[in-house]
Amino acid sequence: RVSELNQMNLHNLAIVFGPTLFQTDGKDYTAGRVIEDLIQHYTRIFEVDEQQLKKQLDEITAIIKLRETNINVPTNGSGDFICTVYLEEKTETAEQHVKIPGSMTAAELTCEILDRRKIPIKEKDYWSCWEISVKEEMERPLHYQERVLAILHSLGTDSYLLIKKHTSM
Repeated sequence: RVSELNQMNLHNLAIVFGPTLFQTDGKDYTAGRVIEDLIQHYTRIFEVDEQQLKKQLDEITAIIKLRETNINVPTNGSGDFICTVYLEEKTETAEQHVKIPGSMTAAELTCEILDRRKIPIKEKDYWSCWEISVKEEMERPLHYQERVLAILHSLGTDSYLLIKKHTSM
């Protein structure tokens, strides 16, 4: 419906998604034809009613209008993402809002938060960035060179990033 804006018409979408979804080498266009049919007839296949379709179209229209109004706004951090990171515990007083560029590593984020809070790093302190998942009851320390933006995009709504001392060091 917006192929005139993004050049992703039915055929181009099928070329991209066909081999991926059907795990083919992309030489045979059979998978592409199936994807074209799925996209073209998705309202019947997935029983999308008029109300759902109208909601989808309204969302697409709102996104297009937002992009058009922001098209001439200068940005110095294209692709940056603003997120909330917590220091030692998930409380309002421990939260920090941070602009995360695509290149930021877990170590850089950790240093950023500690610098903001003016926390000196002592010789035997080992601070690190952790991925916390409440739903899965899981805590995972990020590798110091791990890119934070990729992690943020994979986090669910029940997950967050936490900067804390590594207790086993």
